[in-house]
Amino acid sequence: MQGMDRIAARIAEEAQEEVRRQEESAKQQAYDILSQAKAEAEAAYEARMEESRAAAEEIRRRALSTAKLDAKKKALATKQELLGQAFAKAREKLAAMQGAAYESFLLSLIEGSAEGGETVCFSARDEAIAERIVKAANDRLAKRGAAPVNNGGADGSVPDGLILKKGPVEQNLTLDAIVRAARPGLTPAAAEILFRGNGDEE
Repeated sequence: MQGMDRIAARIAEEAQEEVRRQEESAKQQAYDILSQAKAEAEAAYEARMEESRAAAEEIRRRALSTAKLDAKKKALATKQELLGQAFAKAREKLAAMQGAAYESFLLSLIEGSAEGGETVCFSARDEAIAERIVKAANDRLAKRGAAPVNNGGADGSVPDGLILKKGPVEQNLTLDAIVRAARPGLTPAAAEILFRGNGDEE
């Protein structure tokens, strides 16, 4: 009987040892699984954070690009507005001319544009000097062999400056038309004066 007891005790002891080994193995497997899960979670977290950082950087870059574009558009609009004011001021100065300087200006318009035979239509403000201007213009045209122009008198549709008419053809020499025609060629020079040292002009 004692032999049987020893065998049973030995079997129980080995069984307990096996259970202990199984528990240790299970604990190790659980630790390994948790460690791997933790590493995967950390990697996934870092990847997500990197994606978030990249997305945030892209948003920042786009916002900065948009802000720069908006600033450039506003700067351009401001420059165009200032140029417009400069040309409007130039027109005002032309309209404010009087006396000999003004008559010389009107005369230069006719002399520089007439080929001869046109009818000159004046604004209402110039009715009193129209005949004198036409006579002076014809004297100059005659020197180059051109036919004289005719005095068309005051025309209510002419706000200022002149209109030269020859048949169905009209030359608009009003102040608005003169400034409008001169603007493309004068804009670079005007921009250089207004914005010198403030960056490239558009």
